[in-house]
Amino acid sequence: LLGVMIATNAAGTMRIAPGTVEYFDRVKGTIEGVPMQSGPWLGVEIPVIAAAQDLLQPNKIMQRRYTNAETREWFDLLIVHCGDVRDMLGHYPPVCYKANGWTLGQRTPMTVGIVSATRDVEVDGTDNSSAAGVIEAPATRYAFTREVEFVEEQIRIINLFALPKSESDVSFGRDLSLPDRAGRFRSRARLGSAQVQIIVPAEMDAPRRDEIVATAMELISPVLLDVERGPM
Repeated sequence: LLGVMIATNAAGTMRIAPGTVEYFDRVKGTIEGVPMQSGPWLGVEIPVIAAAQDLLQPNKIMQRRYTNAETREWFDLLIVHCGDVRDMLGHYPPVCYKANGWTLGQRTPMTVGIVSATRDVEVDGTDNSSAAGVIEAPATRYAFTREVEFVEEQIRIINLFALPKSESDVSFGRDLSLPDRAGRFRSRARLGSAQVQIIVPAEMDAPRRDEIVATAMELISPVLLDVERGPM
């Protein structure tokens, strides 16, 4: 279906940019290629609910739980890639988690490392090139709580967005402002966007949480870089 996506404008029809179909296929394949294992961490697929499919119209969704075979620690990993950036605007932790009974507490700006070959990358208007081959990308950590049968549950969600690189915009962002900006321009909107969520237990101490987030980011860095690369 991606091969026949056509939009109508005042001048008649506007087709998606050359190479976009191949780009979407490439990103889908990269998501499907995210390893199921990293050291002691073993992943299990989590079925995606039908409502999420209907809301997002995704090119690809991947949702997994990784469990450490030695310590029994866990983290959940969610990657969503949409063919139209505007479809992503309804999928955002402060919106969708609150709609499912979670209460949002603190939100904390942070950075996460995208593992890459050394190169110059601009994120949120700042040069973030790194000799170590790690791009420091902006993200947000959200604290959520809810009560289930008189028991309080707490989680932390690390969230970021990725878009294809353009001359006039940045590729990675910590909130909806990045896809919202791209969604104002039809040509940019129809190049799509990706969102990543890394979910960890709230009781995990900060140094260990940072280690686990780094493990998750290493797993998904090829996806984020492929999204940033855009059509070729």
